[in-house]
Amino acid sequence: MKDKYKLKIKFQGLDWKEYNFILNDFSITEILHKDLKPADASCQLSLLPNIELNNLLLGMGEFDVQAQIIKNGKIFFTGYLKKNFTIPKAQKLQPVKIEIVSGGYLLKQKVGRDVFIKTKKTVSATIKEILDLAGINHKPIPQINDILYGVHLKPDDSYHKILTEILFEYGFTFIFDNEGKLDFIKLFLNNPQSEHLINGRECLDLISLNHDERKKTEVSTEWAGVEIVEDSYAFKETAGAQMGYSCYIELLPAAYYRGAQDGIYIPYQSNQGEVIFAENVTLEIDGDMSNIAVQNFEPLNTKAFIKVKNTDNSFSNWIRKLNFKAEKVYVKKTKNKAKAANNTTNDKRLNIQAKYIYTKVRAELLSKDLLNYYNLSNITYKFKTIKDYKLGSVVSIQDRNIGTGVVRILEKKTNVLENYIEYTAETVGAYTPPTKTESEIEAEPRPPQDGKDGKDGKEGKPGQGAFFPHGDKKIIHLNFDESKKTKPAPNPSYTAWQSKIIELGCTDKQEIKMTFEDALHNVIILSGELKNDFTLKLFFDKRTGNGSKQYLIVYKLTGNFNVTIQTEEPATNKISQNINAETFGLGCYAVVDFRGNVWAFEGNIKQSLIDEILQHTENKLNNNAQQTITHFQNEINNFYLQEKNKMNVFIQQKMDEIKNYNKDRFIKESGAIGEIRYFTSKKYTYGYLYANGFSFIPELYPEFYQFWLENFGDRNKKNYLGYDAFGYPKLPDLRGVALRAVDDGSGRGGAALALEYQGDAIRNLKGRVGVQGNDGYPNLTAGVFHTLDTGYIDSGTSQSSGYLRLLGFDTSRVVPTAEDNRVKSYGVYPFIKVI
Repeated sequence: MKDKYKLKIKFQGLDWKEYNFILNDFSITEILHKDLKPADASCQLSLLPNIELNNLLLGMGEFDVQAQIIKNGKIFFTGYLKKNFTIPKAQKLQPVKIEIVSGGYLLKQKVGRDVFIKTKKTVSATIKEILDLAGINHKPIPQINDILYGVHLKPDDSYHKILTEILFEYGFTFIFDNEGKLDFIKLFLNNPQSEHLINGRECLDLISLNHDERKKTEVSTEWAGVEIVEDSYAFKETAGAQMGYSCYIELLPAAYYRGAQDGIYIPYQSNQGEVIFAENVTLEIDGDMSNIAVQNFEPLNTKAFIKVKNTDNSFSNWIRKLNFKAEKVYVKKTKNKAKAANNTTNDKRLNIQAKYIYTKVRAELLSKDLLNYYNLSNITYKFKTIKDYKLGSVVSIQDRNIGTGVVRILEKKTNVLENYIEYTAETVGAYTPPTKTESEIEAEPRPPQDGKDGKDGKEGKPGQGAFFPHGDKKIIHLNFDESKKTKPAPNPSYTAWQSKIIELGCTDKQEIKMTFEDALHNVIILSGELKNDFTLKLFFDKRTGNGSKQYLIVYKLTGNFNVTIQTEEPATNKISQNINAETFGLGCYAVVDFRGNVWAFEGNIKQSLIDEILQHTENKLNNNAQQTITHFQNEINNFYLQEKNKMNVFIQQKMDEIKNYNKDRFIKESGAIGEIRYFTSKKYTYGYLYANGFSFIPELYPEFYQFWLENFGDRNKKNYLGYDAFGYPKLPDLRGVALRAVDDGSGRGGAALALEYQGDAIRNLKGRVGVQGNDGYPNLTAGVFHTLDTGYIDSGTSQSSGYLRLLGFDTSRVVPTAEDNRVKSYGVYPFIKVI
């Protein structure tokens, strides 16, 4: 059955509609993740020429246009049209290539506002709230019961960024399925189970294995625990503290706290660490409260909004205490680090600075999972087949030339026209290298060919099968005695000991590995001349326990080297003996337990084992002492470096203060605050701000803000500059205008206030002229001319005769006018002095 595909697009304000497209360029690429981060799936195709469709594409604007690919009546792919495309035009309309991408890019749009997810929720509940805020349909959310202590989305953040960070730290990422729903993908598989077997027989091309260097060999995760500080302060104002008061702030007549006429947001602070959020925050304020009014106080999760005013219009008043008291303050503790590493000394290290992990267990799990991922993911596979495997499926790839691997489908690219799918798979389980195949086994040589005259024949050629000469004259006939024979009786004393004793020659050897058959013997004799340290590896199978037994080991060895006896199980106990002239003929009893440990008892080696334990204990104590000394030295060095850095910072601060003091003094003495100056460049100039109508931060320029309040802060005056949407005062916008002195009572028509805006105008020009006309040729007026009056001549009573019309001239009927002329000027950049 041939598959049938349809394209449906829903343009803004229209219903779903089907459009024709060409299969030649039709392909779909799906990606599970890209470097453990979400990746968008995409569909590329060419639309048949259609003028109406082209106009709709050009008119998309900023709207998100949804599209679907339908395969055999079912949804095959869902996404949104990308707005970059080309409409070619030759002699006639050509197909238009477009790309449809999955819904991930919708999450990448900026939040545009401050959003704080409610505190102390599970990871799963937090993810659900973020998706609900973003308006995204999703599949069931994995159950993650770790607690998050609030998630703050800032205006410049995106839902995509926050979701990616949270899910990654807890071992997940996300994709969008064929219906456009967000689905969750587990990044790290602990015990992957294969769902399919793939071998060379079902692939269109050879399976290729790519082996790269490991990207990371050490992973560490930095995390911070959470400390709940009860009955504490979330903010303490300390400005001007003196005479036993925690703060001493003067409010001028009718002035506001921090100059904030519309109020101000103050973030929470704590000397215990970074504040995540605070609960049940109240305001503590004291001072001249008979004239100081708290007009607004609104505590939020991470900050509080406050508006305080001096209601006295004649005298200053003081604030002597202003604190935010919280029932509970959640604070991030000092950062910790959880590390996982291979036995390597290279510098391929990855340090994760976790934002949403608050426990050691979770940090260690992330480090361990990441290291395991990088240990496996350096092997990837590529193959091509007509079979459709789901993205993320775990499959086994088996090929006699490249071995066997357990992998996960990482990427699939569907070529619809050619009817095949190209896959890329990442290794998620154990890899087994190929064994020696038949084609690699060296063929045995032919048997010798018959010679002539009683001489031996030539050796056969290798690599070909054996052959026999034709004709039975060349075949030798042998007669066999097939009568019943009696086997001689064995020597009982010899056979009994033969099953118990094995002698192993150790000369010129560094190691001997015992087999299952060797382990059936109870007595092991090690003989020969040692020329180096020697290791005897006893047989042991951990799965079955085979090899768990006792041995009598005898040393018939010469030389002066160490003999170590152990199993091949890692991290198990082993015994050792120094061989010398005194140990010849001696031995020990050795026992292998069910975990692969080797123990010694009752023999001559017991004292050496005691010596080894004592030496091990001594080494451990020495190592501990050395570590303690090193740790103490490091602490001293760190303390010295910290104090040195503090002193350097202090000296630099003082030098900066002197430098800035001189700089500030020069700027301050060069002119008054609020002075307007022009420059031919709008680069930042110290002491000045570009007068472009943008807002400024009053805390950075308190003197200028006070000047601003006094001169431009009255909303009832024409020169009121106002505040932006976030409550910050605005600078004047002097671009494109010329400055002119205020009228100040001169009567010359100028503005009454400084920075009061006037539009452009010219002086009005007026005059009169008399013109005679008649009904056949009336006097028509236009532009600056208009009729003031009409008088009749001749009889003076009939409009059919000639008449005299009085015309007026008024330029204000055409252009803006005023009582003064205003000039044009050269362009410069206006700045206003703020310090």
